[in-house]
Amino acid sequence: MVRRTGAWIARTAALLAVAAWPAGCEKYSQDSAQAVVESAKQMVAEGRADRLPTSIYAELERERRVLRGYITSVTPTFTWGPDPQNDKWHVTIFEGLTTDPSAIVLAPRDLTTESYVVPASTPLADATTYTWLVVGEIIAGFTYSESRTFTVCYADCDQSTGPGVLDIFDFLCFQNSFVNGKPYACDCDTTTGQLVCDIFDFLCFQDAFVGGCP
Repeated sequence: MVRRTGAWIARTAALLAVAAWPAGCEKYSQDSAQAVVESAKQMVAEGRADRLPTSIYAELERERRVLRGYITSVTPTFTWGPDPQNDKWHVTIFEGLTTDPSAIVLAPRDLTTESYVVPASTPLADATTYTWLVVGEIIAGFTYSESRTFTVCYADCDQSTGPGVLDIFDFLCFQNSFVNGKPYACDCDTTTGQLVCDIFDFLCFQDAFVGGCP
């Protein structure tokens, strides 16, 4: 198969737009300011100067939180495209800031629509950072998206004080969702069934809140 490169950018309906290193068969490190400089040199040397805008390093933790992107759902919906040139899609989700095959947690294949919902039977883990990418396929070859990173923090309900920062407003946000039976509040604990609001969901949120965001 011949590898094609596409201009489309993968995104998610549930995630913030975040900066990440390009994926596919290579990775350019952004683990430190010096690593970003070295990666930029490597991009130029390899004729990949078009990827220089993705070389971003945040010195402060609050800035790194914005780059990572925080979501509250452990069963998020991923969307991408549109790209009518591709016949089917393959999604790969890795645990951590890596695209190493050993870190794969979910890898749905042969999707015929430009979206994927993480099943309730295999939810993502709370307080965990993930990397994901999409590969489009036609007879001629494959189109690789850039990788994107995000962090699941279920307790970050309100997000008014910044991504990944928990305070009393997050607790009140959950309480309001719980009272009104919203899916978000009923999805923390599933021992009594999916989307069933009970005391176990409340206790589950309490544990998540005390644990904090990464």
